[in-house]
Amino acid sequence: CAPQDKLYLFGDSHSLSLAWHEITFRGRPHEVVPKLATGVKAWHLRDSSNFFPKFQFQRVAGTIPEGSFVVALFCEIDCREGLVAATAKDRYESVEEAIDCAIKIYLDRLAATARQRKWAKTFVHPVPSVLTSTRPIVFRFNIALEQAVLAHPDLVWLDFFLDLLDRSDPQDFCIKDEFKLDGTHMSAAYLPILERSLNRCDERTSQPAAKA
Repeated sequence: CAPQDKLYLFGDSHSLSLAWHEITFRGRPHEVVPKLATGVKAWHLRDSSNFFPKFQFQRVAGTIPEGSFVVALFCEIDCREGLVAATAKDRYESVEEAIDCAIKIYLDRLAATARQRKWAKTFVHPVPSVLTSTRPIVFRFNIALEQAVLAHPDLVWLDFFLDLLDRSDPQDFCIKDEFKLDGTHMSAAYLPILERSLNRCDERTSQPAAKA
């Protein structure tokens, strides 16, 4: 495939499920190319951090060509390991404050990287909700992440999170069985949902602004 026929999935280990699959985007087949930055938390991406995942994030981003379409898939590790623990240690007054802080760090770094690398468009993938133990925090995180991305001028939210969930039990919105893989990651079966969302959100955000 030529560079314009690739879609780059930039993320942690959740980016591997769709590796090398084909997706139709803007009416053309695109190969999903994984760009793996393992172990990255949003917290690692703050300006003052010198921890190695931040530099891995930057190094991997540097391998994505200019003019690319990129889907960013991070923050599951924050939901699994960081947010609740940091709140319990009184670093934040509430989990909501911890979520807002993580999201700001993540989006600031992602948008700055996209501008520096001159990517054509950067989409933000919702955090996968696979682990039972983290499902409540992931749900809250995605609500806040959606609001933040929709308000951001340089990033595009992929609006399919609820399509992945089995909502038959209103007390437990677990991921649908057909999208489960190994208890931690999603299978490639959700690719058609991602494809529809990608094209829908791209078309919506590519509309020219209405003249006054």
